[in-house]
Amino acid sequence: MNTKSTYQNPDILTLNTPAYPMLSRVIRYGDRATLIVVISILSLGLGWSWNISNQWLAIATLFFAFIIYVFIRVAVELVRLVCDMLLPK
Repeated sequence: MNTKSTYQNPDILTLNTPAYPMLSRVIRYGDRATLIVVISILSLGLGWSWNISNQWLAIATLFFAFIIYVFIRVAVELVRLVCDMLLPK
């Protein structure tokens, strides 16, 4: 006879917490976070270029924001792919 109570037995106690909480956050908020980062880069870079009146800095800011957007979107899509294919449902 098992003398352990169900409260102390870890096999019986199950919690509905996700196994990988950061992956679920990236899946849920990845698109919004990408937009926030890119809009922040654009506003800071274009504001700085307006302040010092440098058109090349504005062009570089647009290019840099586009590259950052692509990299973050690829990372979010890779996390979604990993979660869809490798993690149990």
